[in-house]
Amino acid sequence: MTLTPFDLVITLGFFGLTIALSAALGLGLTRQWLTAGVRTILQLAGLGYLLAIAGDGENILWALAITTAVIALGVFNIYKQVQGLPRWVYGAIALGLGGALLFSTTIIVVVILQPAPWDSPLLWFAISAAIATPASHGAAQTALILNQALIHQQRQQHDQPPHQQQNQPPQSQTRLSPSDWVDGWDWDNDDAPEPPNAAPPGITWGDRRRHAIRQGVIPILNGLITAGITTIPLFLSGQLLGQIPPLTAISLQITTLFAAAFTTLAGAAIAAYVVAIPYQKL
Repeated sequence: MTLTPFDLVITLGFFGLTIALSAALGLGLTRQWLTAGVRTILQLAGLGYLLAIAGDGENILWALAITTAVIALGVFNIYKQVQGLPRWVYGAIALGLGGALLFSTTIIVVVILQPAPWDSPLLWFAISAAIATPASHGAAQTALILNQALIHQQRQQHDQPPHQQQNQPPQSQTRLSPSDWVDGWDWDNDDAPEPPNAAPPGITWGDRRRHAIRQGVIPILNGLITAGITTIPLFLSGQLLGQIPPLTAISLQITTLFAAAFTTLAGAAIAAYVVAIPYQKL
């Protein structure tokens, strides 16, 4: 199946209708639509050419290079959403997320699929991208929520009125620096209470961390619930368009979704642990 120039004109027609409808509704998004459309064309066209080049080489080095690129894009997505953290934090998340992603992709490609060209870069890209997309978003969401909570608590501590500070232990009466403001927490005990006036009564560090992880994995959890009912995953659509038998495509989609759930939870958990480390007094 190939696309003719006329097919591409129809494709642009869909986008033109989108812009026209947006203008008719008075949304004021015409410029944003045009910018997004041009970026989509350039980015996906560039990706297509890169994958075409990679597809010419059938070896594990190409496959690992493609998977590494997917991991890098996932970490860049986290960086865009959660900025201001030390570089090593992004590196730690990249190692954890990348390890879980590489493990999942390898199991699916080498053990489950066992294709003839098992080291095909395009195959590794398809599987790893389907897993990395929700996983990177989950880790980013977890890191964002937890980092915002930590910053908010830090500001609360710094902005405490003097009469409240008088009731604090001696170490809380001086202005705290970002490296020691959570020194009162018991980091080895999730259920240790936070310092006074730092959060509502009963809120613990473990509560904050568990809340952040839950928020990070809710999208993939909802995806598992609605898959095949209200949505058909794009990965499955691609397989059906490639004329893969439906039952085979469904089986592979289920495997990929479960692998994505594992990778997302692993990435969110790692992000929740390492994001808070810079705020500790080491």
